[in-house]
Amino acid sequence: MPSLRNVAILVFDDVEILDFAGPYEVFNDAGEITTPTAFNVYNIGISNLPVIGRGKFMVTPRYSIDDCPQADILLIPGGFGTRPLLKHERLIRWIADQSQKV
Repeated sequence: MPSLRNVAILVFDDVEILDFAGPYEVFNDAGEITTPTAFNVYNIGISNLPVIGRGKFMVTPRYSIDDCPQADILLIPGGFGTRPLLKHERLIRWIADQSQKV
């Protein structure tokens, strides 16, 4: 019997919509067709404030990196917004920490 796995998807300004929404839908749908559900899918941001992806698509993270449940799977989408994140020291430290747990 499969166990529930937390799937966290990072969202940020200028995130590529398909890179975020495609995996979100796949994991969510897979969770809906398994009994018991295999995946708990949620989005996270650096904060809980809304982010604006490519094409002005707005999404509000369900959790921030400070209060999110521990992920089993961490998905970091692409997009132009990744460039400034490379210099975001707190996020980089958080990702490095998560790399030991996911």
